Amino acid sequence: VFRAAIGNHDIFFNGWSGFKRIMGRSMYSFNADNVHFTVLDSANGVFGEKQLGWLENDLAAATQTHKIVISHFPVWNGTFTSMFKLASEEESALVKDMLNRYNVSLMFAGHYHGYNETTLGGVRYVVTGGANDLIDPGNKQNYVRVTVSGSTIQTERIAFP
Repeated sequence: VFRAAIGNHDIFFNGWSGFKRIMGRSMYSFNADNVHFTVLDSANGVFGEKQLGWLENDLAAATQTHKIVISHFPVWNGTFTSMFKLASEEESALVKDMLNRYNVSLMFAGHYHGYNETTLGGVRYVVTGGANDLIDPGNKQNYVRVTVSGSTIQTERIAFP
């Protein structure tokens, strides 16, 4: 099964409709063994009140050991300029608070064409858009392998040959 988070390039030329026709909903959640995945729609740079309410309900209802949230735009921006983060600082703060309150293990985001990570309040934030290193040539092309084993989640950044 292939899963995807809609991104800003996907919304051009009636892209939301195309994405939904091919992939299904643009915000959804699913379980795989002891992991609950929540995929958000931040393609236009914001989440919006309706989606934030849905996220809170989804995380509150999840009973799996691990929770992983995925979004195109990151809520943690590290040293990125404004074009590489969610448009609303208020929404970023609300989501980070929610992830802490509901014991989310990991949040993946893209948009930034490089790699950055940190842990804030027990939540690990990984920003990876490493298939294209043109914007940040110091960050070589890469992908991230995630391994879940019992109570641990490991991530490994792997460079393309």
